[in-house]
Amino acid sequence: MAERVMIFIDGSNLFWACRNRGIKVDYDRLRQFLAGSRILVRTYYYCSTKVSPTEGQQKFHEALRFMGIEVVVKTLVKRKTWAPLVSTGQLVEVEKDEEKGVDIALVTDLLSMGYKNAYDTAIVVGADADFEKAFKELKQMGKRLEIAAFSDSDYNSPTRYSSTVSREIRMIPDQFIALENHLDEYAVRDRVKKASQRIAPKISNPHSRHLK
Repeated sequence: MAERVMIFIDGSNLFWACRNRGIKVDYDRLRQFLAGSRILVRTYYYCSTKVSPTEGQQKFHEALRFMGIEVVVKTLVKRKTWAPLVSTGQLVEVEKDEEKGVDIALVTDLLSMGYKNAYDTAIVVGADADFEKAFKELKQMGKRLEIAAFSDSDYNSPTRYSSTVSREIRMIPDQFIALENHLDEYAVRDRVKKASQRIAPKISNPHSRHLK
């Protein structure tokens, strides 16, 4: 029986990781690359927007839906916090948009579909540390787990970009896919060469059991 896979994309995690690296994703090619020759049951994309999404966000989500990707959108919530003024360092109260409900939605679908035996292998793109318990539960069901994320860091300027997945999370899946090593497979082609030149010298992936 052919292996069935479902893909769960943490949209915010992937968006910022790619933006900081100067990469633009072709989502159709990304899901084809991750699924390979296996049966792709469905791809989910999780994200958040303000109450009224921008025109660009609406068009992007619509494009994903036309590809057959299920888009799950949560509304950003306002949260009050304290931040220092650049000029004086004085703390002032500010409002920030905070993502809420996205991780819960992803984990809920991941486990729900697993319990329903909708897939044999789950591929999670952009793994948050909060997913650890769900990942372990999934493996206890007998499901195969793959995680695809960026594991590289810009050591010359750590504030520019860093690994999007912790060492602990990388040890959980049956297979880890370092996205920085596969730009040719999913990045928009006119961005591949430039991004590869910027990222390639900084790659460090010591886990030989993982896909490189």
